[in-house]
Amino acid sequence: MVFIERGNGSTCEMLVGSLRDVLGAAFKHKGHEVVLVLDELGSATQEEAGFGLGHDILGEISHRHISALFSTQIHRLATSARDDFGADIFQLDEQHRILPGIGDGGMQRLRSRLGLDKVLQS
Repeated sequence: MVFIERGNGSTCEMLVGSLRDVLGAAFKHKGHEVVLVLDELGSATQEEAGFGLGHDILGEISHRHISALFSTQIHRLATSARDDFGADIFQLDEQHRILPGIGDGGMQRLRSRLGLDKVLQS
């Protein structure tokens, strides 16, 4: 488990360095011996670069038969994981129930509930 908080360099630099270390250690083992948990895969950079990073990582861990649980806000990465690598995709609803499919983030419901939409329409 790696926590990225503070250090030298950008958040993206720390993320890529941590991914290098975690994946380097994981790849020393047989795939069935490893389960990776990756939170916000592809974050800390622009969406296209994050997609490329996440896609490359998912492709390599799939090739090595490593199990992984990951979260991402990059919709295209979730779709690619399903379509390109056969991943089972789940989302959390507002009550934190696990449901099949890719979530939408709930932004429209949050905007409405907190009154932002009314402010924007005034």
